[in-house]
Amino acid sequence: MVETDCQDFYVSLHSDESHKVYPNNRSSVFENRLSREIFVPIDVYEVGLVELQFKQPEPPEPLESEAEQIQAVTINQPVFFPTQSETITLYSTSTSEITIVKPQGNLDFFQTFANEKFKELKFNLQIQEEIPEEGKSLSILKWEPVENSTLVIPDQIAAVLGFETSNFSAGEHKSTLNRNNSAFDELPDADILTFSSVVWIQTPVVISEPEKFNTESLILTVAAAVKAKKFKIGFIISKDSDILSIKIHQSDVRLQFSPTINKIFGLKDDHIFNQRVTDLLLPKFLVDLRTKNIIAPKTKPSHVIWEDRKQIYVQTNIVEEQRIGEKSLSVLRIVQMSESNSLLSVNFSPVIYLPLNTSYIRSIRVWLSDAKNQVVKETNYPTSVILHFRKRRI
Repeated sequence: MVETDCQDFYVSLHSDESHKVYPNNRSSVFENRLSREIFVPIDVYEVGLVELQFKQPEPPEPLESEAEQIQAVTINQPVFFPTQSETITLYSTSTSEITIVKPQGNLDFFQTFANEKFKELKFNLQIQEEIPEEGKSLSILKWEPVENSTLVIPDQIAAVLGFETSNFSAGEHKSTLNRNNSAFDELPDADILTFSSVVWIQTPVVISEPEKFNTESLILTVAAAVKAKKFKIGFIISKDSDILSIKIHQSDVRLQFSPTINKIFGLKDDHIFNQRVTDLLLPKFLVDLRTKNIIAPKTKPSHVIWEDRKQIYVQTNIVEEQRIGEKSLSVLRIVQMSESNSLLSVNFSPVIYLPLNTSYIRSIRVWLSDAKNQVVKETNYPTSVILHFRKRRI
Protein backbone atom coordinates (compact mmCIF):
# COMPACT_ATOMS: atom_id res chain seq x y z
CA MET A 1 0.00 0.00 0.00
CA VAL A 2 1.32 3.48 -0.88
CA GLU A 3 0.01 6.64 0.77
CA THR A 4 1.38 9.90 -0.63
CA ASP A 5 1.14 13.66 -0.44
CA CYS A 6 3.33 16.43 -1.84
CA GLN A 7 5.80 16.37 1.03
CA ASP A 8 6.03 12.82 2.33
CA PHE A 9 4.35 9.43 2.26
CA TYR A 10 4.30 6.01 3.90
CA VAL A 11 4.77 2.56 2.36
CA SER A 12 3.58 -0.59 4.15
CA LEU A 13 5.27 -3.88 3.21
CA HIS A 14 4.23 -7.42 4.21
CA SER A 15 5.99 -10.73 3.73
CA ASP A 16 2.70 -12.49 2.86
CA GLU A 17 1.91 -10.18 -0.08
CA SER A 18 2.99 -10.21 -3.79
CA HIS A 19 3.23 -14.03 -3.78
CA LYS A 20 2.14 -14.23 -7.41
CA VAL A 21 5.09 -12.08 -8.45
CA TYR A 22 7.52 -13.27 -5.79
CA PRO A 23 6.51 -16.83 -4.84
CA ASN A 24 9.61 -17.32 -2.67
CA ASN A 25 8.65 -14.60 -0.20
CA ARG A 26 9.08 -15.64 3.42
CA SER A 27 9.16 -13.94 6.81
CA SER A 28 12.88 -13.11 6.75
CA VAL A 29 13.26 -12.23 3.02
CA PHE A 30 10.48 -10.75 0.92
CA GLU A 31 9.73 -8.29 -1.85
CA ASN A 32 6.56 -6.33 -2.50
CA ARG A 33 5.53 -4.96 -5.88
CA LEU A 34 3.97 -1.54 -5.36
CA SER A 35 0.55 -0.67 -6.77
CA ARG A 36 2.29 1.93 -8.91
CA GLU A 37 5.80 3.16 -9.53
CA ILE A 38 6.85 6.05 -7.32
CA PHE A 39 9.34 8.77 -8.25
CA VAL A 40 11.53 10.01 -5.39
CA PRO A 41 14.53 12.08 -6.57
CA ILE A 42 17.51 10.87 -4.52
CA ASP A 43 18.72 14.42 -4.00
CA VAL A 44 15.34 15.45 -2.56
CA TYR A 45 13.96 12.47 -0.59
CA GLU A 46 15.17 10.21 2.21
CA VAL A 47 13.59 7.18 3.89
CA GLY A 48 13.34 5.83 7.43
CA LEU A 49 11.94 2.75 9.15
CA VAL A 50 8.91 3.74 11.24
CA GLU A 51 7.54 0.38 12.37
CA LEU A 52 8.62 -3.27 12.36
CA GLN A 53 6.63 -6.35 13.36
CA PHE A 54 7.97 -9.89 13.15
CA LYS A 55 8.04 -13.19 14.99
CA GLN A 56 11.41 -13.88 16.54
CA PRO A 57 12.99 -17.21 15.61
CA GLU A 58 14.01 -19.71 18.26
CA PRO A 59 17.21 -18.50 19.98
CA PRO A 60 20.32 -20.54 19.14
CA GLU A 61 21.88 -22.75 21.78
CA PRO A 62 25.01 -21.09 23.21
CA LEU A 63 28.36 -22.80 23.20
CA GLU A 64 29.38 -24.32 26.58
CA SER A 65 32.21 -21.82 26.93
CA GLU A 66 29.73 -18.97 26.54
CA ALA A 67 27.07 -20.15 28.99
CA GLU A 68 28.29 -18.16 32.01
CA GLN A 69 28.98 -15.03 29.98
CA ILE A 70 25.43 -14.84 28.64
CA GLN A 71 24.11 -13.99 32.09
CA ALA A 72 26.34 -10.90 32.24
CA VAL A 73 25.18 -9.39 28.96
CA THR A 74 22.25 -7.01 28.89
CA ILE A 75 19.70 -8.14 26.30
CA ASN A 76 17.36 -5.74 24.51
CA GLN A 77 19.38 -2.73 25.67
CA PRO A 78 18.12 0.52 24.11
CA VAL A 79 20.83 2.75 22.65
CA PHE A 80 21.14 6.29 21.31
CA PHE A 81 23.64 5.37 18.58
CA PRO A 82 22.92 2.40 16.28
CA THR A 83 26.66 2.01 15.54
CA GLN A 84 27.75 2.42 19.22
CA SER A 85 29.49 5.76 18.55
CA GLU A 86 29.00 9.03 16.67
CA THR A 87 31.44 11.67 15.48
CA ILE A 88 30.79 15.36 16.02
CA THR A 89 32.91 18.13 14.50
CA LEU A 90 34.47 21.16 16.15
CA TYR A 91 35.58 24.04 13.93
CA SER A 92 38.26 26.53 14.97
CA THR A 93 40.10 29.22 13.04
CA SER A 94 43.72 29.88 12.21
CA THR A 95 44.29 33.47 11.09
CA SER A 96 47.28 35.07 9.33
CA GLU A 97 47.37 38.83 8.85
CA ILE A 98 49.32 41.45 6.96
CA THR A 99 49.09 45.18 7.53
CA ILE A 100 49.59 48.00 5.03
CA VAL A 101 50.00 51.64 5.93
CA LYS A 102 47.81 53.72 3.60
CA PRO A 103 50.15 55.79 1.42
CA GLN A 104 49.54 59.25 0.05
CA GLY A 105 47.99 59.21 -3.40
CA ASN A 106 44.78 58.22 -5.14
CA LEU A 107 43.04 54.84 -5.36
CA ASP A 108 45.00 53.76 -8.46
CA PHE A 109 48.29 54.43 -6.70
CA PHE A 110 47.10 52.51 -3.61
CA GLN A 111 46.13 49.55 -5.81
CA THR A 112 49.62 49.37 -7.34
CA PHE A 113 51.28 49.88 -3.96
CA ALA A 114 49.13 47.22 -2.26
CA ASN A 115 49.68 44.65 -5.02
CA GLU A 116 53.45 45.05 -4.67
CA LYS A 117 53.17 44.54 -0.90
CA PHE A 118 50.97 41.45 -1.36
CA LYS A 119 53.55 39.96 -3.75
CA GLU A 120 56.46 40.81 -1.46
CA LEU A 121 54.75 39.19 1.56
CA LYS A 122 53.56 36.18 -0.52
CA PHE A 123 49.95 37.03 0.20
CA ASN A 124 48.21 35.72 -2.94
CA LEU A 125 45.88 38.68 -3.46
CA GLN A 126 45.67 41.02 -6.45
CA ILE A 127 43.36 44.00 -7.03
CA GLN A 128 42.62 45.21 -10.57
CA GLU A 129 40.39 47.78 -12.24
CA GLU A 130 37.97 46.94 -15.04
CA ILE A 131 36.17 49.51 -17.22
CA PRO A 132 33.44 47.55 -19.02
CA GLU A 133 31.90 50.67 -20.56
CA GLU A 134 32.15 54.42 -20.39
CA GLY A 135 31.15 55.76 -17.00
CA LYS A 136 31.76 52.46 -15.18
CA SER A 137 34.78 51.52 -13.12
CA LEU A 138 34.65 48.16 -11.34
CA SER A 139 37.14 46.25 -9.22
CA ILE A 140 38.42 42.71 -9.78
CA LEU A 141 39.74 40.91 -6.69
CA LYS A 142 41.72 37.69 -7.21
CA TRP A 143 42.30 35.58 -4.12
CA GLU A 144 44.39 32.42 -4.59
CA PRO A 145 45.32 31.05 -1.14
CA VAL A 146 47.66 28.10 -0.60
CA GLU A 147 44.87 26.31 1.32
CA ASN A 148 41.14 26.81 1.35
CA SER A 149 40.52 29.93 3.39
CA THR A 150 38.44 33.08 3.62
CA LEU A 151 39.86 36.51 2.85
CA VAL A 152 38.80 39.42 5.06
CA ILE A 153 39.70 42.93 3.90
CA PRO A 154 39.08 46.23 5.73
CA ASP A 155 35.47 47.40 5.44
CA GLN A 156 36.49 50.85 4.22
CA ILE A 157 38.65 49.38 1.43
CA ALA A 158 35.85 47.01 0.37
CA ALA A 159 33.48 49.99 0.13
CA VAL A 160 35.78 52.17 -1.99
CA LEU A 161 36.50 49.22 -4.32
CA GLY A 162 32.76 48.81 -4.91
CA PHE A 163 32.18 45.58 -2.96
CA GLU A 164 29.18 45.07 -0.70
CA THR A 165 31.04 42.52 1.45
CA SER A 166 34.48 42.35 3.03
CA ASN A 167 34.66 38.52 3.11
CA PHE A 168 35.75 36.55 0.04
CA SER A 169 36.25 32.89 -0.79
CA ALA A 170 39.05 31.68 -3.06
CA GLY A 171 38.71 32.74 -6.70
CA GLU A 172 37.95 35.86 -8.71
CA HIS A 173 35.36 38.40 -7.57
CA LYS A 174 33.95 41.41 -9.43
CA SER A 175 32.47 44.39 -7.63
CA THR A 176 28.79 45.21 -8.13
CA LEU A 177 29.26 48.94 -7.58
CA ASN A 178 31.60 51.53 -9.10
CA ARG A 179 34.91 52.31 -7.44
CA ASN A 180 34.63 55.39 -5.24
CA ASN A 181 37.78 57.47 -5.65
CA SER A 182 36.51 60.42 -3.66
CA ALA A 183 35.68 58.20 -0.65
CA PHE A 184 39.20 56.79 -0.79
CA ASP A 185 40.70 60.31 -0.78
CA GLU A 186 38.81 60.99 2.45
CA LEU A 187 40.52 58.10 4.26
CA PRO A 188 43.32 59.38 6.51
CA ASP A 189 46.88 58.85 5.30
CA ALA A 190 49.04 56.47 7.38
CA ASP A 191 45.89 54.58 8.34
CA ILE A 192 46.69 50.95 9.29
CA LEU A 193 44.87 48.54 6.97
CA THR A 194 44.71 44.85 7.96
CA PHE A 195 44.11 42.02 5.47
CA SER A 196 43.41 38.57 6.98
CA SER A 197 43.39 34.98 5.74
CA VAL A 198 41.11 32.83 7.91
CA VAL A 199 41.32 29.02 7.72
CA TRP A 200 38.69 26.86 9.41
CA ILE A 201 40.23 23.76 11.01
CA GLN A 202 38.05 20.68 11.61
CA THR A 203 38.55 18.57 14.73
CA PRO A 204 36.55 15.30 14.80
CA VAL A 205 35.39 14.12 18.23
CA VAL A 206 34.17 10.56 18.74
CA ILE A 207 31.20 10.24 21.12
CA SER A 208 30.81 6.75 22.58
CA GLU A 209 27.42 5.30 23.51
CA PRO A 210 26.50 6.84 26.91
CA GLU A 211 26.73 4.59 29.97
CA LYS A 212 23.06 5.15 30.77
CA PHE A 213 20.13 5.51 28.41
CA ASN A 214 18.92 8.85 29.71
CA THR A 215 19.18 12.50 28.75
CA GLU A 216 21.70 13.57 31.39
CA SER A 217 24.09 10.74 30.51
CA LEU A 218 23.94 11.67 26.81
CA ILE A 219 24.72 15.32 27.50
CA LEU A 220 27.51 14.52 29.98
CA THR A 221 29.11 12.11 27.49
CA VAL A 222 29.15 14.78 24.76
CA ALA A 223 30.47 17.43 27.18
CA ALA A 224 33.29 15.18 28.44
CA ALA A 225 34.44 14.33 24.90
CA VAL A 226 34.49 18.02 23.91
CA LYS A 227 36.38 18.98 27.07
CA ALA A 228 39.00 16.27 26.38
CA LYS A 229 39.82 18.11 23.12
CA LYS A 230 40.52 21.31 25.14
CA PHE A 231 37.55 23.24 23.76
CA LYS A 232 35.64 25.59 26.07
CA ILE A 233 31.98 24.74 25.47
CA GLY A 234 29.44 24.43 28.25
CA PHE A 235 26.43 22.09 28.20
CA ILE A 236 23.96 23.08 30.92
CA ILE A 237 20.57 21.43 31.39
CA SER A 238 18.07 23.32 33.52
CA LYS A 239 16.62 21.54 36.53
CA ASP A 240 13.44 23.61 36.47
CA SER A 241 12.72 23.49 32.72
CA ASP A 242 13.41 21.24 29.76
CA ILE A 243 16.04 23.54 28.22
CA LEU A 244 19.62 22.69 27.30
CA SER A 245 21.95 25.69 27.04
CA ILE A 246 25.03 25.28 24.84
CA LYS A 247 27.57 28.03 25.58
CA ILE A 248 30.60 28.50 23.31
CA HIS A 249 33.21 30.46 25.26
CA GLN A 250 35.60 30.93 22.30
CA SER A 251 34.71 33.45 19.59
CA ASP A 252 36.40 31.46 16.79
CA VAL A 253 34.77 28.07 17.49
CA ARG A 254 31.77 26.36 15.91
CA LEU A 255 30.13 23.04 16.86
CA GLN A 256 28.33 20.54 14.63
CA PHE A 257 26.69 17.35 15.87
CA SER A 258 26.43 14.26 13.67
CA PRO A 259 23.10 13.86 11.78
CA THR A 260 22.07 11.13 14.26
CA ILE A 261 22.63 13.37 17.31
CA ASN A 262 20.96 16.31 15.57
CA LYS A 263 17.88 14.12 14.99
CA ILE A 264 17.85 13.15 18.69
CA PHE A 265 17.69 16.84 19.61
CA GLY A 266 15.11 17.60 16.90
CA LEU A 267 17.54 19.63 14.76
CA LYS A 268 18.29 19.67 11.04
CA ASP A 269 20.95 17.19 9.94
CA ASP A 270 23.43 19.95 9.05
CA HIS A 271 22.75 22.28 11.99
CA ILE A 272 25.82 24.19 13.23
CA PHE A 273 26.06 25.95 16.59
CA ASN A 274 27.72 29.29 15.85
CA GLN A 275 26.15 31.53 18.50
CA ARG A 276 27.77 32.24 21.84
CA VAL A 277 24.67 30.87 23.60
CA THR A 278 22.01 28.56 22.16
CA ASP A 279 19.00 27.47 24.23
CA LEU A 280 17.45 24.21 23.02
CA LEU A 281 14.00 23.10 24.11
CA LEU A 282 14.38 19.35 24.56
CA PRO A 283 12.01 17.23 22.44
CA LYS A 284 9.50 15.01 24.26
CA PHE A 285 11.67 11.94 23.58
CA LEU A 286 14.49 13.39 25.72
CA VAL A 287 12.15 14.92 28.29
CA ASP A 288 10.73 11.45 28.98
CA LEU A 289 14.26 10.05 29.35
CA ARG A 290 15.31 12.53 32.04
CA THR A 291 14.02 10.24 34.75
CA LYS A 292 15.30 6.98 33.28
CA ASN A 293 18.24 5.13 34.81
CA ILE A 294 19.00 2.29 32.39
CA ILE A 295 22.65 1.24 32.56
CA ALA A 296 24.33 0.15 29.34
CA PRO A 297 26.68 -2.86 29.44
CA LYS A 298 30.29 -1.87 30.17
CA THR A 299 32.03 -4.43 27.97
CA LYS A 300 31.28 -7.34 25.69
CA PRO A 301 33.17 -10.62 25.44
CA SER A 302 35.74 -10.58 22.65
CA HIS A 303 34.13 -13.45 20.72
CA VAL A 304 30.60 -13.90 19.42
CA ILE A 305 28.01 -14.60 22.14
CA TRP A 306 24.25 -14.69 22.44
CA GLU A 307 23.79 -10.92 22.21
CA ASP A 308 25.44 -10.76 18.80
CA ARG A 309 23.22 -13.55 17.53
CA LYS A 310 20.16 -11.72 18.80
CA GLN A 311 20.91 -8.51 16.90
CA ILE A 312 18.76 -8.13 13.79
CA TYR A 313 19.76 -5.96 10.84
CA VAL A 314 16.73 -4.72 8.87
CA GLN A 315 17.97 -4.24 5.30
CA THR A 316 16.46 -3.06 2.03
CA ASN A 317 17.50 -2.63 -1.57
CA ILE A 318 16.54 1.06 -1.87
CA VAL A 319 19.02 2.77 0.50
CA GLU A 320 22.70 3.59 0.20
CA GLU A 321 25.02 1.17 1.96
CA GLN A 322 26.21 2.17 5.44
CA ARG A 323 29.60 1.29 6.89
CA ILE A 324 29.04 -0.99 9.92
CA GLY A 325 32.24 -2.41 11.34
CA GLU A 326 34.11 -4.03 8.46
CA LYS A 327 30.98 -4.44 6.31
CA SER A 328 29.00 -2.17 4.00
CA LEU A 329 25.31 -3.00 4.46
CA SER A 330 22.01 -1.52 3.24
CA VAL A 331 20.72 -1.24 6.80
CA LEU A 332 17.60 0.69 7.77
CA ARG A 333 17.83 -0.10 11.49
CA ILE A 334 19.50 -2.47 13.95
CA VAL A 335 17.09 -4.12 16.41
CA GLN A 336 17.82 -5.99 19.63
CA MET A 337 15.66 -9.10 20.08
CA SER A 338 14.38 -10.38 23.38
CA GLU A 339 15.34 -13.73 24.89
CA SER A 340 12.06 -15.39 23.94
CA ASN A 341 10.75 -16.13 20.47
CA SER A 342 7.80 -13.79 20.97
CA LEU A 343 6.16 -11.44 18.49
CA LEU A 344 8.22 -8.26 18.39
CA SER A 345 6.49 -5.01 17.46
CA VAL A 346 8.59 -1.83 17.45
CA ASN A 347 7.63 1.78 16.75
CA PHE A 348 10.87 3.68 16.26
CA SER A 349 11.42 7.10 17.80
CA PRO A 350 13.29 9.02 16.69
CA VAL A 351 13.15 7.76 13.12
CA ILE A 352 16.57 7.56 11.46
CA TYR A 353 16.45 8.71 7.82
CA LEU A 354 18.86 7.44 5.18
CA PRO A 355 19.73 8.47 1.60
CA LEU A 356 18.09 6.58 -1.26
CA ASN A 357 20.06 4.80 -4.00
CA THR A 358 17.38 5.04 -6.70
CA SER A 359 14.80 7.60 -7.81
CA TYR A 360 12.35 5.17 -9.44
CA ILE A 361 10.83 2.51 -7.19
CA ARG A 362 8.53 -0.21 -8.53
CA SER A 363 9.18 -2.83 -5.87
CA ILE A 364 10.94 -2.93 -2.49
CA ARG A 365 12.87 -5.85 -1.08
CA VAL A 366 13.40 -6.34 2.68
CA TRP A 367 15.51 -8.91 4.46
CA LEU A 368 16.44 -9.56 8.08
CA SER A 369 20.01 -10.64 8.84
CA ASP A 370 22.22 -11.23 11.85
CA ALA A 371 25.51 -9.56 12.75
CA LYS A 372 27.31 -11.89 10.31
CA ASN A 373 25.00 -10.73 7.50
CA GLN A 374 23.29 -14.12 7.34
CA VAL A 375 19.51 -14.18 6.82
CA VAL A 376 17.73 -15.11 10.04
CA LYS A 377 15.69 -18.28 10.37
CA GLU A 378 12.22 -18.25 8.82
CA THR A 379 9.11 -18.31 11.00
CA ASN A 380 5.47 -19.07 10.21
CA TYR A 381 4.30 -15.56 11.13
CA PRO A 382 4.28 -12.74 8.52
CA THR A 383 6.68 -9.83 8.87
CA SER A 384 5.56 -6.24 8.21
CA VAL A 385 7.42 -2.94 7.98
CA ILE A 386 6.31 0.65 7.46
CA LEU A 387 8.65 3.06 5.69
CA HIS A 388 8.39 6.84 5.74
CA PHE A 389 9.62 8.80 2.72
CA ARG A 390 10.11 12.51 3.27
CA LYS A 391 11.82 15.45 1.68
CA ARG A 392 15.26 16.09 3.11
CA ARG A 393 15.42 18.76 5.77
CA ILE A 394 17.45 21.75 4.59
